[in-house]
Amino acid sequence: MDAIALIAILALSALAFYLHASKRHMRKAVSNLGGPYNIPLLGALQLAYRFDPKNIFQIPTELKNKYGDLFKLWALNRLIVISGDAEFNEQILTSSVHITKHRLYGVLHDWLGVGLLTSDGQKWQSRRKIITPTFHFKILEEFLQIFKQQSEILVECLAAKADGKTTFDVYPFVCGATLDIIAETAMGTKVKAQTGGTKQYIKAVTEMTRMLGWRFLRVHLQNELVFSILHPFKKLQSMKNLRIMHEFTRNVIKERRKALEATLGSQNPSAGTTSETEQILGTKKRMALLDVLLQATVDGEPLTDEDIREEVDTFMFEGHDTTATALSCTLHLLARHPRVQNKLLKEIQEVLGDDLESIN
Repeated sequence: MDAIALIAILALSALAFYLHASKRHMRKAVSNLGGPYNIPLLGALQLAYRFDPKNIFQIPTELKNKYGDLFKLWALNRLIVISGDAEFNEQILTSSVHITKHRLYGVLHDWLGVGLLTSDGQKWQSRRKIITPTFHFKILEEFLQIFKQQSEILVECLAAKADGKTTFDVYPFVCGATLDIIAETAMGTKVKAQTGGTKQYIKAVTEMTRMLGWRFLRVHLQNELVFSILHPFKKLQSMKNLRIMHEFTRNVIKERRKALEATLGSQNPSAGTTSETEQILGTKKRMALLDVLLQATVDGEPLTDEDIREEVDTFMFEGHDTTATALSCTLHLLARHPRVQNKLLKEIQEVLGDDLESIN
């Protein structure tokens, strides 16, 4: 037993030395950055495990005030650089060269595959070339009617809760609205999240988004094997949600492809023009992202159903949660600052009056 224990200690020591040495160049590169004390191999793990969704902004703000706009911390053997420098962030985020994603994004692969959010290199370039034109403001204007319809439903839902006395969490309501909007604009299908429509899919998306947010903040759970061992029931629930979401998206793609092929096949080949095709499909501008992907080609080859699923799921994830968070924060700030809220209301009334139909 003593020999086994000694071998185990030596093996662990060798592994620790290797892991520490493998990051030597990174430690040198950030040696001029300040940051909290890091225990060798463990890093500032005690600090990293304080993070949760409620203080995700509070702790970095405290560290920024103490160590400056740019600082470092280690979690186990992983380097984390946190920046509060707007100009530096802009250079990184707008770069078309530095696009390789951190391995943290690996937890998204089961759901999103390797789409625009998680890919890099040539695949990222080709997918971005296909997708970017669909978000031109002129095209987005064609979706204003959808924005308006879903916003009216949201207002009705909020009005039922707004008694002027009771506080409530606005996020679930806003999240339902953004899910409805992104589903109809990206997939061309109604999920009716605000009115109790496709409950199973909505529940799966909501649970999966919450689960990923939790795993992002736990370094050890970003490893799929460790997550499966430590939280087997959560892993099983994630697998169930993935199956529901992928099945829903694949069915939408399948039905949309059939409808598109039938529509194009019913055209008169001798009289078909681009403008006529656009009218039949609901105008080129009004086509959902899914329609664009179904007709797109890369190097002369059409995208596979799995390629399309990656991008549609990516935009369902990116498009609803980020927008819902921003809108919820905006509503919270407006509620806290009635003077600004009144100025905003006055401006809306001056521009639109009671004629909401004229929104453009």
